[in-house]
Amino acid sequence: MSKTILVADDKANAVPRRAGHVTAVPETLSLGGIQLSVESRTVKSFGRPVSLTPSEFDLLHVLMSAPGKVFSRSELLLKFQGNTHAGSERSVDVHIRNLRIKVEPNSSEPIYIETVFGVGYRFNID
Repeated sequence: MSKTILVADDKANAVPRRAGHVTAVPETLSLGGIQLSVESRTVKSFGRPVSLTPSEFDLLHVLMSAPGKVFSRSELLLKFQGNTHAGSERSVDVHIRNLRIKVEPNSSEPIYIETVFGVGYRFNID
């Protein structure tokens, strides 16, 4: 049984909240062999615990929250570091490489964290 946490902190959700409709965010994302727990900030890859840095966790969370959606490097940087980021878009490449080493069955032939050449990255669910 999957628990949900309620998101109630942005203005876009204010009207639906007042009407009794609240947007639910899953506590655990499970796609393919990867499980990500938002509440405990833990990740398992094919049943084994994986140790991620905060940036790696946030990046994986962004990708897994919208499987199949292609994110540019600048979108990813903004989503996982916010407006105050001091890193370059190429730092995303380093985080992606590290994530692949940690969560993919074979990091040299990734099946989940896919490069979309000339655009960015996506979490592949095919």
